[in-house]
Amino acid sequence: GKYTEAISALTAMIKGAPNRFDQQLYLGNAYFFSGDLEHAEQAYKQGLRLNSSSREARANLASVYSAGGKYKEAILLYETLLQEPGDHPDIHYNLSLAFRYTGDLEKAEKQCQAAIDLKPEDAEYLTCMGEIAELKGMPDEARRLYLRAVRVNSKNGWPRVNLAKLHLSRGNLSDAEIEAK
Repeated sequence: GKYTEAISALTAMIKGAPNRFDQQLYLGNAYFFSGDLEHAEQAYKQGLRLNSSSREARANLASVYSAGGKYKEAILLYETLLQEPGDHPDIHYNLSLAFRYTGDLEKAEKQCQAAIDLKPEDAEYLTCMGEIAELKGMPDEARRLYLRAVRVNSKNGWPRVNLAKLHLSRGNLSDAEIEAK
């Protein structure tokens, strides 16, 4: 598909100009979105050899680590990125996910809340916080967060799916059917 073509084109361009950071970054992105995490990791690392200060390449590498189950490496990189000046809602969110997958729900909640504090009307962040609330055994809080996420972005289906599953887990089939529509 389109990623295979992009990978081929970028690989050819890099052979002609091996020191182009931007092409390494684009190659890493193409590999990442194609699902080839090993080659994405290699491309981002090569990009960082060319431009070690690139925030984007470090954030993308952390995402590769997280997607590949290398949560410890992802967490370290995300925490380093958070020490840089500025607001970082997406880094807080991604760090929250990494902590969640390691089972550290307290740190996951703290990072997700930091993301929400910076972008309070982000349906994805609110849904994530709802999932954490569910995992912590707080179904009413999860429901409140899912409903808020739906109000923020009614086209995002994920909070509706989670609401339906929550209703099913509580034995409320009629509400689950309503949310599933």
